[in-house]
Amino acid sequence: MPLLMSYDDFAWERSKSYVDSWLESLYSHSQYVAIKDFILEYHPGKAIELKPIIGGCNIIFQLIYKDMSSAVLRIPIPGLSRFLDEKMQYEGISEQNPLQLGPFIPMEFIDHDIELGTALITPGLTDYDRAVLNPNIEIERLEFLYQQTTDILQLFQTSFSKIGSFYTLSSIDGNKAWDINGRPLSLHWNELLLVGAFPSEQLPSKSEVFTTSSSYLNTLADLHIKHLVYQSNDSIASENGCRQKFLSRILLRKLASSNTLIIPLDNIRPFKLWCDDLGPFNILLDKNFKHIQQKKLREGQRLFIPMRERCEPGKFWILYAAKRFALDIAFRQKLDKIFFGLDSNWETKWEDRIKLLSEEEQVELNWREPDILGVDYRTQVAR
Repeated sequence: MPLLMSYDDFAWERSKSYVDSWLESLYSHSQYVAIKDFILEYHPGKAIELKPIIGGCNIIFQLIYKDMSSAVLRIPIPGLSRFLDEKMQYEGISEQNPLQLGPFIPMEFIDHDIELGTALITPGLTDYDRAVLNPNIEIERLEFLYQQTTDILQLFQTSFSKIGSFYTLSSIDGNKAWDINGRPLSLHWNELLLVGAFPSEQLPSKSEVFTTSSSYLNTLADLHIKHLVYQSNDSIASENGCRQKFLSRILLRKLASSNTLIIPLDNIRPFKLWCDDLGPFNILLDKNFKHIQQKKLREGQRLFIPMRERCEPGKFWILYAAKRFALDIAFRQKLDKIFFGLDSNWETKWEDRIKLLSEEEQVELNWREPDILGVDYRTQVAR
């Protein structure tokens, strides 16, 4: 039985078709000239080349100048980035973009030789292959590269009173201010809509923020249940698999609602800055594999206690399971042992877990399971 929640191929094909059409509309001489002129408004100079760089959710246009300096225009790709209206608030306003290409960020280009991710992965992989750590990498180099990441932990020193996204606010004196007044958008939520066929109206409202960790984890657990219900393709392989997937999600919600997933100290503010796209491929290195930066942390500051605590196995797997399509494998192989005993074996004991549910939760399990099978499993068997 597959332990990963598969992507909905039909949802992906619909998104990909729209993305391909949108990108194709950019590739014309007149559009490139317009993009070049727009960048020059923010960064004047003698331009000699315009290069498009496509990322996971955005496209970047790098304008290279005669003196070999560069500026870039970053634009979310409709279809891949599913929260364009909110990105207007978090980034640049669409109306300020005369190209009518949506929200944008103009910025300086940071010259670099390689990304951290490229330095870590197995050589020879293509852009379509899953990034895999080079099994032959020297331990000394691995430790050195990871040290470059710890230097960025100064971002972790900033604290906030709520869990959510930043909004730009205009103050009375006309100056801009920042506040957390938007729901906490994440790559997982974007993937739910992109490849999970998840209805956008089932996500938290745009203005919903969270003042405790428990309320946020409760919401994430609810989303896992809704995802299983709403994804109508490629989510269920058998009746037995459906029951196990639904059971693990109800158990996660039960643990979250009883505040078992966290300790009281972690439930309240302050909350730390979080960006789930700040990964190895977004960390720039120079030719000596050193992180490009202006300042470094002192050695004693590099991995302080709160960050170390979040790296503990239990907390790591809780947060990993709550925000991934891989909930099933994480819950069965890790969380089940953490909360129900190290000698626990989900494969042989999962039916015993049903006894841990309340009468209402057992009714929900028995009532919802046929409904989920009706929209997914029978359709797949018919194929």
